[in-house]
Amino acid sequence: MPLEPEEERSRGAAADDVAASLSAALRSVYHEASALVHDHLRLAALEARRAVRDLVLMIALGIAGALLVITAWLALVAAIVAWAVDRGASWPAAFLVAAVISVAMAAGAGLCIRYLGSRVMFALTLQWLRPAPRAEAAPMAGARDKA
Repeated sequence: MPLEPEEERSRGAAADDVAASLSAALRSVYHEASALVHDHLRLAALEARRAVRDLVLMIALGIAGALLVITAWLALVAAIVAWAVDRGASWPAAFLVAAVISVAMAAGAGLCIRYLGSRVMFALTLQWLRPAPRAEAAPMAGARDKA
C-alpha cells in the first residue's frame, strides 16, 4: 500500500531527527571524552611538577644534612684532638691518630658498600633467567658430542 505524501514526509522528518539526535549525541560524547582526557593529563602534569619540586627539595635537604653531619664530625675530631693535647699528647700525634681512625672508618664503610653492592645484582633473578645445566643433562650432552 503506497504511503501518502504527508506520511512519507513525517517519516522522513523523523528519520532526519533521529540522525541529527544521534550526531549530536556522538559530538557530545566526543567533547566530554576529550575534556576528560584533557583534565587527566593536566592533573598528571601538575602532580609531576609537584613531585619534581619535592624531589629537588629533598635533595637540597639531604645535602644540607650531610654538610651538618660533616661539620659535626670535624668538630668532634677537633675536640678529641684538643682533649688529647690537653692530656699531654703532641699536636702531630693527636692529628695522626685522628686521621688513622678516620681512614679506618672510611675503609670499613667502603667494605660495607662493596659487600652491599655485590648483593644488588639480583643473583636469584639472574639464576632464574639463566639456569645452570642440571647434573643429569650433562652426561647426555657428552654422549651426544661423541656420536
